[in-house]
Amino acid sequence: MSVAIRNSMLAGCMVTVGLLLGGCNMPGVPGLNGSAGAGTSEVQALVEPRGITGPGSNVLEAAKAQYRERNFGLAEQQFRAIVEKEPGNAEGWLGLAAAYDQLRRFELADRAYEQVGKLAGSSAVLHNNRGYSYLLRGNRDRARGEFAAARRLDPNNAFIQNNLSAASGRS
Repeated sequence: MSVAIRNSMLAGCMVTVGLLLGGCNMPGVPGLNGSAGAGTSEVQALVEPRGITGPGSNVLEAAKAQYRERNFGLAEQQFRAIVEKEPGNAEGWLGLAAAYDQLRRFELADRAYEQVGKLAGSSAVLHNNRGYSYLLRGNRDRARGEFAAARRLDPNNAFIQNNLSAASGRS
C-alpha cells in the first residue's frame, strides 16, 4: 500500500475514533458510559483510531488495552516499542503522545504529536489531543487555540465542542 493511501486511510480513521482514558470517555470502562451529550463537562482526548491493521497491530491493541486500564507506564513502553520498530506508524505515535501526557512527560508528548503531524497531517484528532495536553499543563489559552483548530476541522464533533467549552471555563 502506498504511503499516500495509508496516510489518507489513517487520517480518515483518525476521525472515526474511540476514546482512551485520562479525563476521557470510553465505552465499556466502568464508570464511563461513552456518551458525549451536550451537558457533559468531561474533557476528552480523541486518540484511538480504529480499523487500521498491519504489522504490529496486535502489539498496538495491547498498548491501547494497557492505556485503557490506566497502566500508562506500560502503555508508554509498548507504544514506544511500536514506533521504534515502525517509525512511520502515526497511530503508535498518537498513543505514545497520549501516554506521555498521562505521565506528565509533556516535552516528549510534544515531540510525539509533532511526528503525528508529519506522518498524518493536520487533523481534528491531533489538534484536540494537543489541546488536551495543554489543558493538563494548565495552559488554557493554548488549549483553546488547539480546540478551536479542531472544531474548524470537525465542527459537529460533540467531544471537541465540550473540550472547547471546558477550556473556556464553560461546562
